[in-house]
Amino acid sequence: MFAEDNDTQSRSLTYGVESTGSSCNKSAFIFKPSDTNIISVKGADAEEYNRTHGQCTLNITVTDHFALSSWTIVNITITDENEYYPTVLPANHVVTIDDNTNVESVILNVSATDSDLTKGQFLFFLHDSSGMFYIDELTGLVHLKQSVQNAEPKYNITVVVVDSGSPPLESNKTYIINVIDVNEKPQLDSISSPIYVQQFSSAGLFLFAAKATDPDRDVQNKNLTFSISQNRNINISIDAISGNVSLTGEAKTSGDFTYQITVTDGGGLNDVLNVTVIVPNIKKEKVNVTVLENSVGTIFKFNVTEVEQYTLEPSFDSSRCSIDNQVRNYLCFELLIQLKTWHCKTLFVTFSNI
Repeated sequence: MFAEDNDTQSRSLTYGVESTGSSCNKSAFIFKPSDTNIISVKGADAEEYNRTHGQCTLNITVTDHFALSSWTIVNITITDENEYYPTVLPANHVVTIDDNTNVESVILNVSATDSDLTKGQFLFFLHDSSGMFYIDELTGLVHLKQSVQNAEPKYNITVVVVDSGSPPLESNKTYIINVIDVNEKPQLDSISSPIYVQQFSSAGLFLFAAKATDPDRDVQNKNLTFSISQNRNINISIDAISGNVSLTGEAKTSGDFTYQITVTDGGGLNDVLNVTVIVPNIKKEKVNVTVLENSVGTIFKFNVTEVEQYTLEPSFDSSRCSIDNQVRNYLCFELLIQLKTWHCKTLFVTFSNI
């Protein structure tokens, strides 16, 4: 600063900063003791004058030794320096999404701010070792890149924010992405149907095993339970855990019977499958066979229609004979052992029209 006084030497003039009416922080601007007309600055912070965009005014006074004074206004501009690191938002570092979230969906909106007077454009970058997410560098929107359905339950991503200062400053924040497993329905494997069961089969006979899969990751959702409908003619049961299906009573009634198998997961969703069980009708008839002594190997033929398979009912007689099922429409016996007596043997023959 420099002032002139016609009746006082310039070195006798005293300079000062007048606080009254000043929009500047007076304490930040002082005159040097050694150079009383030079203003020095200590701690002037542009951010302090954020409202006035880094500008303020000083009232500078000059006083002579007769205590006469004058003043002038000095406009001060404080140049902003990039000194504050960005703050990454949101502050909450935990994000929760469903595992059925669509690919390309926005799962996180990252923004930033800093305390510098001059705020430029922030740039956003993403460190994601899983490759499941990506970020828009200009908007900070984090998108789902790949499906997380039935994938990992948790991912960690780190967002880096860089400001536009010179030199640029950066900050980072790590977010935890928790993925909630949404329950999906199980699916029963196909069963080769119908299932044939021989008439008069005993209780406890294993019939088939029902199998199912569940795509869920959650242990509770993957917990499968099997059940089966009932039929008053043929009683069968299913093991709720293994899916094994067995007879619970003798298969006395012949016919076609449909059962509905249901598998239910831990979340209450289910799948159903119909299975047909066929119990063929078995006809029992007595056949009188006259067997001569020393007739081992003799073949006895009997015409039987509408029968595809023949079996001998277990008895003393059937242990002496074999039956040929390869020839259709007649029954063929062959004596296996030599009989020692002359008499007519009665063989009980089972006809099964499977």
